[in-house]
Amino acid sequence: MLVAVGSAIYSGVFLAKSVETQATVREIAEHRNKEGDVSRRPIYIYTDTTGATYTGTSNMGDGSEYTVGDKLRVRYLASSPQESRIGGFSLLENNC
Repeated sequence: MLVAVGSAIYSGVFLAKSVETQATVREIAEHRNKEGDVSRRPIYIYTDTTGATYTGTSNMGDGSEYTVGDKLRVRYLASSPQESRIGGFSLLENNC
């Protein structure tokens, strides 16, 4: 439970200090765990306010809802633009 509270606090701080932009899904990465289950994670590219381009990957989800070329809402930290997350208020599930 303490971990959940810490994650919620961090996500709130991230949301407050982050900037929203649009990203494009570049590819879907597949990962097979020891049990043989496959997870699919979108790899996306986005540009910060200075024009620099970054690549991010979702840590959660099976990526089934994404296809290459899809446009996503992404938030990144202005002070550390390589740190991004997909979405707005459901930031607990995404981190790069």
